[in-house]
Amino acid sequence: MSTGKGDYELTVANLATGRFFETNPRNVGGERDFNRIEIEGHPPDALEQMLAGFEADAAESIRRTGESRKFEGDDRRNILNLMALLVVRSPQMREHIRKHHERLMKMMLSLTLVSKQRWEEHEARMIAEGKGPPAICRQIGRAPKRRLRGWRVMEVTQEQLQL
Repeated sequence: MSTGKGDYELTVANLATGRFFETNPRNVGGERDFNRIEIEGHPPDALEQMLAGFEADAAESIRRTGESRKFEGDDRRNILNLMALLVVRSPQMREHIRKHHERLMKMMLSLTLVSKQRWEEHEARMIAEGKGPPAICRQIGRAPKRRLRGWRVMEVTQEQLQL
């Protein structure tokens, strides 16, 4: 809803507390630099620039659908694609994916550490391939398996989630 001053307000529901309140979309609808990437040869806002054209088309589709009251054709496709994008590109979904990657990495690591022999074979392969082992790998190789449960094994970068 517009207050008539050029700014808009949303009615927001906090499902965890059951509380409703009105606020500006900027207060609840964004995270600074959420789409920022750090990939060599690309500007940090490259993804944002690519999404801008799509979002402009979707905004126009929403406007046309509101005027015509017809939800069909390219307008329907643009609106549904925007809805899908909003669902998967949220901080909550990013954290869900990060946790999934972390669980997989911990499983792979626990398989590598299932026995001293397996770890030594893995370490020898890394050395033969010229990949290490880095100091953290030597620490992991000496750690009792039970201690790995609390380790945060992997950080998933924005670039890994976006590509």
